[in-house]
Amino acid sequence: MNEKKKKKIKKTTILKIAFLIFIVFVVVYTFRNLWDRVFFEIVHTPISVIVVICISALLYEVAEGWVLTTLARVYNPEFSLLSGIGCALYCCFYRLASAGTGTGLAAVFYLSDRGVEYSKATGMYTLEYVFHRVSMAIFCLLFIAVNLPFMIRYYSEYGGLLIAGFLLTAALSVLLLFICLSKRAHRMIHKLVARINRKGKIDRYVDYINNEIELFEMGSRDLFGNKVRIVTIIAQNMLKLFFWCVIPYLILQGNPDYQYNISQYLAVTSLCLIISAVIPALGGIGSTDFAFIMLFSVIVQPGVAGSVAILYRFATFVFLFVVGIFVAIPQRRKHKPLFVKEEIRKY
Repeated sequence: MNEKKKKKIKKTTILKIAFLIFIVFVVVYTFRNLWDRVFFEIVHTPISVIVVICISALLYEVAEGWVLTTLARVYNPEFSLLSGIGCALYCCFYRLASAGTGTGLAAVFYLSDRGVEYSKATGMYTLEYVFHRVSMAIFCLLFIAVNLPFMIRYYSEYGGLLIAGFLLTAALSVLLLFICLSKRAHRMIHKLVARINRKGKIDRYVDYINNEIELFEMGSRDLFGNKVRIVTIIAQNMLKLFFWCVIPYLILQGNPDYQYNISQYLAVTSLCLIISAVIPALGGIGSTDFAFIMLFSVIVQPGVAGSVAILYRFATFVFLFVVGIFVAIPQRRKHKPLFVKEEIRKY
């Protein structure tokens, strides 16, 4: 790696860290009057509750591994559920290690090391993200509809943010599907690359990009060739989301002051996840916490809402990062898959 590239990577890393610190500072400053109560609630949280929410967070990743396995078997029928779970946990490690920016790349490399070609793994993980966002929207709408009087009573003023969250989800999903499946999108990419390469200085790169686009399109279309598979993946994703959205209920269900039912907690938590998508942040760091404190403060004491946000973050982020270490270390010791080495040699 040359010196110029090293400086660029270093600069990008510094910018990521600076932005992350800024987001955390905004959250801390906004809720500066709550933190004494927040830490009081956390200290008095039973160990058994922390264990249970960590298990729930881990079950989320098991379900995520199940989703990845269903997708990966389209390209490699021998892909195992254990490999799918390993990929999910590997991404948990890089979600924190890269502040959320390297998760997709980590998934692609892990999948490629388990027999899914690089280009197909890229398309597959992109579509998995689309399925995840669509499933989240369906999950949220379902539980809002079931608890409509409750949601109108407490959250009618957040209707605009909710609509913005759904519109953003829809727009992003349509854009990614357009890139994955549309021949028109691929022709646009071809034209753009051709303009850049007017003098023919990067012909070998152009050939490589064109080949990757064709493989990417084929891989995406393979996934959409089976409607039963699409319904299955959405159902799997909704089961997966249950394990994250149930965490606030597991934290507060023993508190006599907040006897809301599990369905109401699922509605509020899924609403938090939808609204957090409207707030720009790396890997959801800061935005999810802000949405949690803002929305849960409507139905519980603000200090309690802050403790729920921190415990949720611990279970779904820090704890899973620690578990992911046990997947990441053995993976780093392995050699890169052969086809990656071959692609590197081209350059």
